[in-house]
Amino acid sequence: MGVATKITLPACRVVLAQLEVPLSTVEAVFASSRAAGVLTVLNPAPARPLPAALLAECDVVAPNETESAALGGTDALLSAGVRTVVTTLGADGAKIETASSVTPIAPFPVTPIDTVGAGDAFIGAMCAELARGSSIEEACGLGAIAGALATTVRGAVPSLPTREAVLKARR
Repeated sequence: MGVATKITLPACRVVLAQLEVPLSTVEAVFASSRAAGVLTVLNPAPARPLPAALLAECDVVAPNETESAALGGTDALLSAGVRTVVTTLGADGAKIETASSVTPIAPFPVTPIDTVGAGDAFIGAMCAELARGSSIEEACGLGAIAGALATTVRGAVPSLPTREAVLKARR
């Protein structure tokens, strides 16, 4: 690995990384996290080829459809050792795939005005719910609502809904 081979993290339940930081950093953080029993979630954006050693450290990889195709699809990710693939499908919701199951996540209907930040809202809400101890299905359901709500506001950061807004919309 690059700069660091062992990373010490504060106590946490979930570590989320994306690919705008050096790959060696993601690899080191995920290896240390997995060794500590922390759930590792990778947002593979911007999409690029990934080493098998990194994929084997991923509990969850959460691509959109374009990123999934660039990575060879769900079967390739699962074959590389990823435990769960959560593919976001825009207005069609999402799907959770493991080696033995496919679970669709229903979309949350809205009238979108700007899709920037929707994927980040989905993944952020999903990870927050996983850290609270929710199942992957429950976490993705709330992620779908968060992602949809994010499309109703212009701009990436201003569009990110609060958990309270997501829970209120779910009712």
